[in-house]
Amino acid sequence: MKKRLIYFTKHENLGASSRYRSVQYFTRLREDGYDIKHYPLFSDKYLICKYKIKKQPVILSTLSLLKRILILLFYIFNRRGIIVVEKELIPYFLPLFEWLYYISSRKFILDYDDAVWHNYKMSKSSIVRFFLKDKHEQLIKYSNGVICGSEYIYNFAKTNGAPRLIKIPTVIDIDRYTAIDYGFYS
Repeated sequence: MKKRLIYFTKHENLGASSRYRSVQYFTRLREDGYDIKHYPLFSDKYLICKYKIKKQPVILSTLSLLKRILILLFYIFNRRGIIVVEKELIPYFLPLFEWLYYISSRKFILDYDDAVWHNYKMSKSSIVRFFLKDKHEQLIKYSNGVICGSEYIYNFAKTNGAPRLIKIPTVIDIDRYTAIDYGFYS
């Protein structure tokens, strides 16, 4: 039986964090015998709409969120595979699903390449600060480990009781993503 990795990323392929932290490795992982399941919260279509019309595509956001919730509920009961979560399962929402995974002993690993906890701690919204300022500290305690993209993230996770830690900086496969010469250095 193949080992299964279930990735819950924020974006599909166009989001840089998702692409560089997870998606670029899927082909290699499959070649190494892993069964990869990828469940992005937001599709490439969503991202294109968001940047083209410069507004949040509300219908696509709502559908994306509903789809994510259904898949998350499925994986509480489906125990096959290791779950890898890019930062958090649902941004700007209480850590309900992570807590459900924790109390049901469903294992998951967090992957951070940015200090996203500052988004909540320094939010202009007092409601966001009140309800979410300690969200990532809770997530780290609920997780079975944290993959850290930097020393800063590593120290934050360690300070907040991560059961296992590994530091893997974000890297770009230069054979896959080539530089475009814009003439800045000529």
